[in-house]
Amino acid sequence: MTPKILFTVIAFHSVVISFLVAAATLRFRPQWWLHFLMAFLGLLTGCLNLSVSEAQAIAFMLLVFGFFSGFAASRRPWVFPIILATWVPGVLVIALFAGVVRGAPYVVPQAFLAFVPAAVGTAIGVLVRGKSNIQHISLQSESVHLSPGDE
Repeated sequence: MTPKILFTVIAFHSVVISFLVAAATLRFRPQWWLHFLMAFLGLLTGCLNLSVSEAQAIAFMLLVFGFFSGFAASRRPWVFPIILATWVPGVLVIALFAGVVRGAPYVVPQAFLAFVPAAVGTAIGVLVRGKSNIQHISLQSESVHLSPGDE
């Protein structure tokens, strides 16, 4: 089995295991849903980063995912771009050590630029949320609550 096939199998099973762990944990900690969603989307983005030749698609994905996390987060929105963007250089480092991806040492510091679109997207999401009428987003039915007088 070649290193690339082995890495692909391990990456796929890591995504499946992370989904199962998130599903099992959310049964007891539903308030962690956004943390797990950002970790899962970050892992997918990090894996896709290895197969995409242009960085625009990955940057746009991080911007969009960051926007929605910033809009949905009512507390500590700065945590979500960290959770989301950490996977891009993390998966790259693992792939470099596994011998799947060849690259010069400068490739890893460039991967840390993933934090920029994730942070910008989160900031835009927080700004849009602040300008909207939404006070609270929860997992219950009728989950979006408007300000008094907007009904």
